[in-house]
Amino acid sequence: MKILPTYTSKCLFAGVTLACCALAYWTYCGHIQRRSIAEIKAVDGYVTSYRYRGFGKMCEKVLGLHLVAAPIELAVHSERLVDVDSFGSLPEVVSLNLQRCHNVVDISPLRQLRKIRRLDISGTRVCDLAPLANKTSLRHLYLASSNVTNLCDLKNLRLTTLDISGTDIERISALEGMQSLEEINLSNTHVSDIRPLHRLTHLKRIDASGSNVTDLSPLKALVNLQELILNDTPLNTLHHLPNLQKLAVVWIEGTKVPSSEIVEFSRVHPQCVIKHNFGTAP
Repeated sequence: MKILPTYTSKCLFAGVTLACCALAYWTYCGHIQRRSIAEIKAVDGYVTSYRYRGFGKMCEKVLGLHLVAAPIELAVHSERLVDVDSFGSLPEVVSLNLQRCHNVVDISPLRQLRKIRRLDISGTRVCDLAPLANKTSLRHLYLASSNVTNLCDLKNLRLTTLDISGTDIERISALEGMQSLEEINLSNTHVSDIRPLHRLTHLKRIDASGSNVTDLSPLKALVNLQELILNDTPLNTLHHLPNLQKLAVVWIEGTKVPSSEIVEFSRVHPQCVIKHNFGTAP
């Protein structure tokens, strides 16, 4: 099986082999001279993306892949992956996607990733987020369907995107000082109290579908909120939903909000589209 990479300058591939591995694409930036990719061995999974900024040194072995230089963006999906020690030796990584690496539990080695901006550990068995406590470079964090139950270690981060959907998280009080947050997904969690969001004025999108949220009054100061998703919640009234000028779409499918309230809300808030059991209003 041949690998046909995309490249921006001359490069050498020596003895490249592939088994049980699908390589989606390689993107190279800069000049590649007197360097080679020596070997790609068997990986029970697939590698979707590697991006390189420079080819100054040889990377550590990652799941049997011998890589040249330091990857900027790395995505590995494999049920055989148990530890992430190898990633700790790649200080240039800014994006790491370990989604569906079900056997990953400990992310302590990721403490070494000083430049990481995006981390996806959705579908892993990670529960301890302490290794991320000082990751002030981190902007996008995806924890969906992981074993995380506590967000306290995130309180000093500067996230713009946070996904905790499908977790057993009940409280989000650790987020009350995260002024940078623009998007949060807390769908299918046990969260009922969204008061910790009341000062997060940069929030543009909140997905609370499948949660226990019923009181919307804490949203009154979220002047930049554009989309609010409340499908399949115990919500039974829109009386507490404040008049937010930028709010463009509200989803309330699977709720018990009466049609009379939907009509009245649409009259008072003509700029806002309501997606509900009966269709769309206005």
